[in-house]
Amino acid sequence: MRRLRRIGIYLLLLLYLAGGTLISFGTVTPLGPFVQNPQLTYQKTPTLFVHGYGGSILSFGPMLNRLQYDNAGQKSMVIYVTKTGELKVIGHLKNRENPLIQLIFLDPFADEVEQSQWIANALRYLYRHGVMKLNLVGHSMGGVSLLRALTISQIETQSYPDIKKIVTISSPFNDLELGEDEENVFSTPLLKNGPAMQMPIYRRFRLTIKRLDPQIKWLNIAGDLEDGTKSDGSVSYNSAFALRSLLKQHLAYYHEELVSGWQGSHYLLHENPAVDKQIIDFLWGTGDKKG
Repeated sequence: MRRLRRIGIYLLLLLYLAGGTLISFGTVTPLGPFVQNPQLTYQKTPTLFVHGYGGSILSFGPMLNRLQYDNAGQKSMVIYVTKTGELKVIGHLKNRENPLIQLIFLDPFADEVEQSQWIANALRYLYRHGVMKLNLVGHSMGGVSLLRALTISQIETQSYPDIKKIVTISSPFNDLELGEDEENVFSTPLLKNGPAMQMPIYRRFRLTIKRLDPQIKWLNIAGDLEDGTKSDGSVSYNSAFALRSLLKQHLAYYHEELVSGWQGSHYLLHENPAVDKQIIDFLWGTGDKKG
């Protein structure tokens, strides 16, 4: 049933495109004049967006176009990763403000181990091409994979840009199954010191989380359909927030947001204007809005 719902959402997005609002997913075509918003800060630090299991251009494409439309950032680069880990890069970062980069796996059904290796390849590519600082945004398994890439080893991460901020959206940090939806959403109580039942992926991060730069700031977003499952239909919010105690102890800044109701659906969280605003305020806000 959840798989059918996911297909339905993607079909709606395709109909949206066919309806005449032509926006360039997977490309770096400007949508129009870029006018800076005085309520935001602008810098050369790029933000890399990583989709989850089974994702595609449509996963973050609409959000990136909305961010452009709101003059929060400029979509500047798309990095395609082939099944062999080779990178195909479109666009550039020169003279861009709050540049946005979309990472797309051409094999979207790889596990988090392979995804994390591909993310590491992309991070090393950006570092070699002069990107010294970087923000990261990951949806679903993309958030798990990017954290795995950042905690491989301290030797590996020396060839990465300096990660400044991370946003994860409904990432299953304590799940039995990280990719395909299960018949029943897995959930275990979240206690003061971590989950009551600790799955292998959580246990891995419990051992490696200290490899993260403690100056990183992290925004963690989850959904609750309010249907009794304590989940967004695919990932429980206890799983999404499972790293809470570890991250609060280790990082300079950690904050959670829970989106309730039908807009908190797993496959609608990155199509939600309220989530757009949370991300904009965290990455580029000024004053009290800035992470």
